[in-house]
Amino acid sequence: MGKKAVSAGAVLSCRLGTKTSKLRVPETHGVTTQGRNQANICDYEPYENIPDFGSCKRSTPPPACTPAIVMKWLKGQQDCVLDNDLALLEDCIVPCCFGGVISIVESGQK
Repeated sequence: MGKKAVSAGAVLSCRLGTKTSKLRVPETHGVTTQGRNQANICDYEPYENIPDFGSCKRSTPPPACTPAIVMKWLKGQQDCVLDNDLALLEDCIVPCCFGGVISIVESGQK
């Protein structure tokens, strides 16, 4: 079975975060899945697309999470382009400058 495309509302996790968050895709890239905007690898902006993950376990005591993401999601779908960028798949990851790695726990599809 193929990997699922990722939509707005997908559950995200950071290996250094203390809680999960949900992907925000405020504008459509021309494709919706089950009424939700489908994401591409450029949906990585802190707070606009990726909310905080509670506290960051990089130090003690853990400071508030402030995602520091400066690159596109990795491992996008090579054969599907949405709005001039690769579609975001459930196995994509994106690193945080504070040492965390953000991954997709649930694709946002039912």
